[in-house]
Amino acid sequence: MAQYEHLPVFKAIYDFNIYFHTLSRGFPKDVRYGLAGEVRTLASYVMNQVVLANTAAAKGPHLVRAETSLELMKIKVRMLRDLKAMKVSSYKYASSTLIDISKQIAAWKTWSENGRSKGRQT
Repeated sequence: MAQYEHLPVFKAIYDFNIYFHTLSRGFPKDVRYGLAGEVRTLASYVMNQVVLANTAAAKGPHLVRAETSLELMKIKVRMLRDLKAMKVSSYKYASSTLIDISKQIAAWKTWSENGRSKGRQT
């Protein structure tokens, strides 16, 4: 199995998972087990897709699923802030981290697609 610990995107989503699990312990119960639970599930799913993309020959489908889940996470994190379950500082950190992870996955997807097209030309 391919190594994934060296991937900056894996480290970023892993750290986000730890951060959000710790942060959500302080949320009210209805939010902790509702909306925050959805964010935790999506964050774990994105981490799984990163690991699977690293091992798969066809990385594109895994990276597309990760991108879609990240967009859903951004919306749900914003909802947590709008519901005043998150402090502004926590929201800023979470949203900037999710944007950074999205950029890394988009770059990986572009690299993967370009690498395949270059491979076909030669």
